[in-house]
Amino acid sequence: MKESSIWKKLNQLQKTNRGWHLTRIESHTIQGIPDVHALISGKSFWLELKSKKGNNLGLSNYQINWHIKHILSGGKVFILRPSTLQGGFEILKIRVPRTMVNGCSRFVPPPHSKSLPDSESLPDSKSLPNSESLPYIHISQNQDLKKLIRTILNKI
Repeated sequence: MKESSIWKKLNQLQKTNRGWHLTRIESHTIQGIPDVHALISGKSFWLELKSKKGNNLGLSNYQINWHIKHILSGGKVFILRPSTLQGGFEILKIRVPRTMVNGCSRFVPPPHSKSLPDSESLPDSKSLPNSESLPYIHISQNQDLKKLIRTILNKI
């Protein structure tokens, strides 16, 4: 399933659910920004749409760094992709702090740090060989996309 198909399903949901405001973001100026900003019943979060599985959950280095910086700033961001359920989806979230494989490095935000790292000082995802190396949390899996979005709302 293409990312555009996932967006179409989300867009149909927002048209039939009062209090849902989803915005598809197409930006070539901000590297790594997720595909969809969601504001549902006063709760704000971002969704990265992924059409298939790949290295590091299919995320680029810029996307991983954007997720980490946003999470460290107190924001909410999730990955939405097709699941192994027929016609279903799953929601994932990058776990922060994350440990790099092969003992390359460890990124731990300083306690009570007022400043956040810039993209250059964050770990380089290119050193991660496969999707199992990027620590993430599996939030939920369901054939009903609306129920998955409700799961996100219950988590934030």
